[in-house]
Amino acid sequence: MAKTTSSELALQRLNSRGMTLRRFIISDGEEHSEFTNEILAGARPDPDKGHTAIFAHDVEKAAIELASEIASEPLSFDAAILLVSKQIRLNRPIPDVLREWAADALEGRIKRPKGRGKHQGATKFRDRLIARLIRDVVDMTNLAASSNAREDGSSACNAVAEGFRLLRLQPDSYESMIKIWRRRHDLLEVSFPERV
Repeated sequence: MAKTTSSELALQRLNSRGMTLRRFIISDGEEHSEFTNEILAGARPDPDKGHTAIFAHDVEKAAIELASEIASEPLSFDAAILLVSKQIRLNRPIPDVLREWAADALEGRIKRPKGRGKHQGATKFRDRLIARLIRDVVDMTNLAASSNAREDGSSACNAVAEGFRLLRLQPDSYESMIKIWRRRHDLLEVSFPERV
């Protein structure tokens, strides 16, 4: 799997902030029902029915969300830089909450915070795909998701780990696959919008 760069994660962070649900439509065969108010009130859609979500990016809301994170989160700092530069390029006003910060950043008074460890959410998309792959192997075979025999066991997690080893992809161990599988409910849950 390709390695995600810091700038790509910053763009994902920016795109995940300030998202506002405009419409949510449930499809049941040929019928389509508006479900926006219910979703905004906290209802969960039926996973067996098709649905379409339409979001809009609210620059002011994104700026407020990023402003609370830029002092300690390197990706939020980078995302705020992207937001401000986009506003300047498009000849649009810089959100008030970022105006002083942007001026200080341009003058070099504010430095990008240092990151510790891996970026939060950096592997979530990968882990979601792996959890789906393990679930598909379970659904299409008679294999259980996990095995008591660990390394020599016949399980979907073993099969996916072996496939990753053969393709020289990471993670490629049974232990990594089982950790991802244990988080499947969080990973496979419908969430709008994706937050990095």
